[in-house]
Amino acid sequence: MALVTMRETKTAIVDWTELALAVERRVMAKLRQDLENWPDDLSMREMLIADAADGMAICVLLEQGRWREAEKKIWHMDTAARDYIWDFLEAELGVDELEFIRAQNG
Repeated sequence: MALVTMRETKTAIVDWTELALAVERRVMAKLRQDLENWPDDLSMREMLIADAADGMAICVLLEQGRWREAEKKIWHMDTAARDYIWDFLEAELGVDELEFIRAQNG
């Protein structure tokens, strides 16, 4: 048994505003692309706009640094919207970094 155990402590410092803006750019680009793919289907367009609104709500929470609330809201979103928001977060942060932030803020 060792008398001294050395531990390294890591802290993630997130620029929540920049993350929110980066995700928002992806949400809006996806919405534009999706709307082009469904020009004549009003019900599909309505769903796409609702998904984008959910994504924007996540961006607002991120901008405020409210990770726990954002993550909770993500898990209550429709599957497709949840998946693309999560993909956007992974793309912006990196998978390992996202998991570390989840662990640190969970």
